[in-house]
Amino acid sequence: MKLKILILFFFYSYGISYAQNLPEVGAILEEKKDDFRGHVIMVVKQHDQTLYSYQVGLAKLDTKINIASASKWLSAAVLLSLADQGYLSLDDSIGKYLPIFSKYGKGKPSIRQCLTHTSGFPPFSNLNYKEVTLAQLIDSIAKYVPLKNKPNEAFEYGGMSYRIAGRIAEIVTGKAWAEIFQLTIASKCEMTNTLYCYEKNNPDLGGGVCSTPADYLNFLYMIGNKGNYKGTQVLSEASTKEFFKSQLPIALQKELTRTAPLVKEFASGKNISYGLGTWIYDFKELEEYQTALFCPGFTGTFPFIDSCRNIYGIILTNTKIDKVINTELNVISLVKEKYKGSCK
Repeated sequence: MKLKILILFFFYSYGISYAQNLPEVGAILEEKKDDFRGHVIMVVKQHDQTLYSYQVGLAKLDTKINIASASKWLSAAVLLSLADQGYLSLDDSIGKYLPIFSKYGKGKPSIRQCLTHTSGFPPFSNLNYKEVTLAQLIDSIAKYVPLKNKPNEAFEYGGMSYRIAGRIAEIVTGKAWAEIFQLTIASKCEMTNTLYCYEKNNPDLGGGVCSTPADYLNFLYMIGNKGNYKGTQVLSEASTKEFFKSQLPIALQKELTRTAPLVKEFASGKNISYGLGTWIYDFKELEEYQTALFCPGFTGTFPFIDSCRNIYGIILTNTKIDKVINTELNVISLVKEKYKGSCK
């Protein structure tokens, strides 16, 4: 009994020591807590071990909120899973599965381009999203929404093309998107509190997920573990590498900070690119696979992975991202400085 108590005390003390090794992170989050509306949780992990955690207010590991654009990483993972299973290729044209787009001269963009905001479709439209099914919405997009650019000609960040990719997933599997997500990603990563919570019949693949820090950390663990979650191969290793690969032509990558103001804000002087549903931070043109990914959402949620430090984590809050993104980048940078790993 005494031995058990000593062991528990050792591990408890060990966990606390990690937190105490980063007092500056907690100090910054405490100082800026009003920007987070008094509620924020930050967790950083390595493998399945917690390196650092901080929480204040109502934000806990099991707090479920809309994570906005952090949904894109999950949606892209579903499409990669379907590619692994042979249902589709990301380089297939949307017209191959949605002939109505070809009928109206819009069938050339690829599924990959839909997931990288380079399909040529505008980010959003004034169509009715709430009272129709995904199938009905996609038919309306094909008929009434003109291509704004040629495929791969411009980067237009938004959610409409993600819905096109989602409808293709429904067609090739014969299942609704919510079920596809549960079968391919959620159930395999023990994401028991994650779902597409808005517009039930017409899920918002680019911004409609409600999740918890605990669930999203499971997903990040899987990505960082080469697609394997506790013995279950959720994605192939090749598919997980797609997240770490810039999906943009170099000309578009160089234009990002000029065409998207918020991108310039969170770039902090670094080069930025875009993968599959994820932003690539400190992009290095000569390296095929990058190391630092993050996927911030409008409501302030900020998941990230740093593969060369072998760490991953999430900041979850419920405020406007532009109020807190500099603080989030600052504390993440402090964590990275502490855990340098094999990074140069």
